[in-house]
Amino acid sequence: MKLISIITLTVLVGFASAGTEVLMEISEKISGCFDQETGTFADGAHDTLIEAHSMVATADLSGEREVAALEAMNSMVTYNLACLTALQGNSEEALVWLEESIESGYSDSQWMVQDEDLSSLWDNPEFTELVVAADENHVEASHDCGTCASRTNCGDVE
Repeated sequence: MKLISIITLTVLVGFASAGTEVLMEISEKISGCFDQETGTFADGAHDTLIEAHSMVATADLSGEREVAALEAMNSMVTYNLACLTALQGNSEEALVWLEESIESGYSDSQWMVQDEDLSSLWDNPEFTELVVAADENHVEASHDCGTCASRTNCGDVE
């Protein structure tokens, strides 16, 4: 969960740069889903994440930076919904959320296979396919690997 805090901070910085109220409101909702002291999801996190997902889906943004921030937000919200539903024992719903996250650009395949929140999915062949898809997103991303969400130098991007 501490990695999620780092990711949230990274996205928040991007949102502050975008300067839009809707993005800040969504990011505040996401931040409120986590209990930083325990490193777990806070009470009511599922409903809050669903609300944030709805806000992302209906946001009307036109600036290039705003749209990029919104895409990152959708990836984060749906990844966290996958984690939460997996923890609740709903593997099928978790896989749907995880697939949407990857379709939105989630790319940290290394974290997926270490994230204890998703451990109930690790032996599922569909999860393995999603890990490959996330890795493909990472390889296709045009960024310095040292700044990816995993904060590791995976060597996939030259």
